[in-house]
Amino acid sequence: MLLEVRHVTQYHYAETVRESVMEVWMQPQKGIRQRLVSFELELDPAAQLFSYADPFGNAVYHFDVPQPHNRLNIVARSAVETQAPPPLPEALDQGEWDRLRSDFVRGENFDFLTHHGFAIETPALRAYVAQHELDELRRRDPLTAVRRLSETIYSSFAYEAGVTHADSPIDQALSAGRGVCQDFAHIMIAICRSWGIP
Repeated sequence: MLLEVRHVTQYHYAETVRESVMEVWMQPQKGIRQRLVSFELELDPAAQLFSYADPFGNAVYHFDVPQPHNRLNIVARSAVETQAPPPLPEALDQGEWDRLRSDFVRGENFDFLTHHGFAIETPALRAYVAQHELDELRRRDPLTAVRRLSETIYSSFAYEAGVTHADSPIDQALSAGRGVCQDFAHIMIAICRSWGIP
């Protein structure tokens, strides 16, 4: 499937600013099932772009608008060709837990196994895991465990905007029993990380 993406970021300043220095991560990554067909970054006011790859392979574009301005427009245009992933199996071999514990997997995914940001293990999260007997899911294979975890989170929380905010810790959604997608994602990621799943 060919996807064309146009992303617009606009800054309007109340007063003229002397200079803007920015880095943006807007170029889609290339991957096994995604091919980058084209990418273009348009800046107004115009500026010279410099690029480099971050530690995760993302293209980072750095620019400086050194003259006074009261607005800045950034338009990223991308075209990517995607392929549908193969269907997931019904279950994985129980031995996949051992593979997840291997030095290779843990080393390659260190950043995705470390509790940080909003996906952290807290006493409230441990209480939620105990209340729903989620650690029992580890007796199953990892794929089945993650599917059941997702179902449990879906059924035990109500979606309600305004209960939490972009900077709310997971404990707020856990205590309210409601929140938005990012809250549920942070809860699931924190539990998966505690199980050793990146």
